[in-house]
Parts: sequence; C-alpha cells; structure tokens
Amino acid sequence: MRSRVAASRFTRRTRSLGGLVLESVARSELPADWTPEALVAFDPAFTPDMAQFLRPAEGIETREIAGGHGTARSRLGDRRS
Repeated sequence: MRSRVAASRFTRRTRSLGGLVLESVARSELPADWTPEALVAFDPAFTPDMAQFLRPAEGIETREIAGGHGTARSRLGDRRS
C-alpha cells in the first residue's frame, strides 16, 4: 500500500510541474521566469523556495543530493554493471 501512496504523490507532483511547464509555454515564458509568489498562486503544492530550482544554475546543484542523478551516482552505477 505504501508504494501506491508514493506513486500517487509522484503522479500529482508530475502533473503539477507539467502544468507549470504548459502554462509557461502558453505565456511564452520559461519556468525560470516564475516568481515565488506566482508559483504558489499557480499551485499551492509549490512553496516559494522551490522557485530557485526552476533556474538552471540552481536546479543543477540538486543533481548530487540523495535521490538526484548526478555524476557521482552515475559513476557508482557504472561500477555495479
């Protein structure tokens, strides 16, 4: 049952982010153009601090955190093969 709940959360979050991207395209803007306030107004599931991760220079930093897909993780995966 726990995996079903996790999958449901993942699905909701993916829809929220996908909706943000679609709205950005409709406005001819980039996701990085969203202010923290506009992000929360669009979907309360977003928090103001999440706006920083929509900017490529900031978002790329999350690649090396737990659950990320940074180069350190990729190298580890290569060694397991």
